[in-house]
Amino acid sequence: AWSDGSMNGIPAAGAAIAEASTSRVYNLQSLADGAYYVRAYMDSNGNGLEDADEPKGIFGTPNPVYVGNGTGMGGIDIFLSDANAVKRVVSGAVNYSGAQAGTAVIEVWNAYTFMGAPLFIAEAVSAAGSRSYSFSVPAGTYYVKAFLDANNSKMPDPSEAMGMYGTPPMPIIVGGTDVPGRDLTLYDPAAGGVSGSITYGGLQAG
Repeated sequence: AWSDGSMNGIPAAGAAIAEASTSRVYNLQSLADGAYYVRAYMDSNGNGLEDADEPKGIFGTPNPVYVGNGTGMGGIDIFLSDANAVKRVVSGAVNYSGAQAGTAVIEVWNAYTFMGAPLFIAEAVSAAGSRSYSFSVPAGTYYVKAFLDANNSKMPDPSEAMGMYGTPPMPIIVGGTDVPGRDLTLYDPAAGGVSGSITYGGLQAG
């Protein structure tokens, strides 16, 4: 874990995890309050150093993870990929016709349940009233959802416009070629309301 997005110099914290399966659990403790960027690599040759040819990955692009008041964040999952893995570009448009303003944030997930934390996030590029996005990933199956970050919190809020690719969510399957045209539409949340019945047992009418 690093305290700056460049991830240069000496990390603020680290942990070595013995191989137990294709999935490994890590836990970084005793971090001071602040924002951190998390990176991992597989030490294939056991030299304790991150070599150029070893599998590696980061959380986000990178995205900060916040620790405060003695509490941290779970679900900060990292997926390692081979250093020479070929990546393909997934791209599309983000459509929105509502009144909210802000950056469209794209979340990329590996499951349609959207539980935990996304693999990473990207920001859509705005130009001439439209928004477009793109990201590069190795071959695999991905799911995409997005929100309009009206308050610049980098987190989706109930009042913000949201959407996903496909309804219900449809997989984006990445193979040997780029995957364009994966457009999605953002919708404002439905207005809230109150409903119920009114009961009166008296004699008056009206």
